[in-house]
Amino acid sequence: MKILLFSQNIAESGIRGGGSIVWCRSFVRMLRKNGHDVYVFTFGKEIHIVQCEEFKHKVFSFEYKNKWGWIDSIVFGQIPMIIRAAREARTILRAHQIDAIVAAGIHEAAGFFVYPPHVPVFVTCHGIYPLELKMWFTGKRRYARIGAYWLLEQISQKICSGIIYPSNWLKEKLKKRLHAVNNSVIGNCLRQVPIENHAYSKKSLNVREDVPLVVSFNLLIAPYDREEFKIYLETVKKIISIRNDIQFLLIGVSDERKEWVYELIKGLPVTILGYVDNVFEILRLADLFLHVTFTDSFSMITLEAMSVGLPVVVTSEGALPELVEHEKTGLVVPMNPDALSAAVINLLEDKKKRCALGEAAHGYAQAQYNEDRIGKLWDNYLRNNIPENELVPEMGVR
Repeated sequence: MKILLFSQNIAESGIRGGGSIVWCRSFVRMLRKNGHDVYVFTFGKEIHIVQCEEFKHKVFSFEYKNKWGWIDSIVFGQIPMIIRAAREARTILRAHQIDAIVAAGIHEAAGFFVYPPHVPVFVTCHGIYPLELKMWFTGKRRYARIGAYWLLEQISQKICSGIIYPSNWLKEKLKKRLHAVNNSVIGNCLRQVPIENHAYSKKSLNVREDVPLVVSFNLLIAPYDREEFKIYLETVKKIISIRNDIQFLLIGVSDERKEWVYELIKGLPVTILGYVDNVFEILRLADLFLHVTFTDSFSMITLEAMSVGLPVVVTSEGALPELVEHEKTGLVVPMNPDALSAAVINLLEDKKKRCALGEAAHGYAQAQYNEDRIGKLWDNYLRNNIPENELVPEMGVR
């Protein structure tokens, strides 16, 4: 079958834009390996396609030019660009006889609400937060969320042939709002990145060689991330009040938030690092991975930590309990500093348990989230839900 992957700009790298890049590359590899002919349509305000094997052939792009300056950006956000991209993509559908579209996110699919295609549209839903619309008259986040949820409902009812979630937690969270048929849960797969350059060392990160290192991840992009960060800081303070020989490394801190973070970590043994291309280079240096979050719908970074045999301590929020089994592949604890600090100290002081959990986590991650297994799930899903030799009516599908 011919599948068109419809994704916003695939030009960024590193952690900041890397999640979508990693997912798109894996998706293309997996489907081609299972016999599908995959095309890629990408769009954005600037197009610089990542140079890689997956994007060498059958890649089309649309570069959106802002006609109304700041009015376009502030009032309408990305909506005009997405609509124009959907219109441009329809020419690719007919020219190459595409059988189905897979939109890399709900907001990508929004354009097809205006320009419905003649083929089924399957949408990957990675979360609600990227959909919080930029509207100049909405001073509060909750109004933006109302708009985002409304858009979700419209897309799911009038465009989607199916929605694919990364976790059961997210599917349950949105089941009352998303009404498309053929919904399914397919986890993300591990990227196969060899550790060979050894670009990082504890010395290069200004971290002591002779003390335990606890790595965490926090993007700190939106205001609601600040509550998570405060809990992380309280956890660090409690840990060092008991053991002052532990170093902490926080990766993925955005440039906009660095100054704010520096103010808050003054006097604490916390080193911050921005976006990195190969997170495995960092994870291999650590003794433990700590993830503090309320709303993670899958947590790729936790899976990657598990895949290198790193013991993990995560909160019992979002989809993390689906990924980490308590006392078997890691520790899952309540979202409070007391429980988190106790779990970290418990593991750092018990090397045997730490090694056992790390080994179990490695085996689980490699067995359940490899490209062969996840690729088969995608292959089965698409083959079971795309009608053979049958065009879907022009006005959209259910």
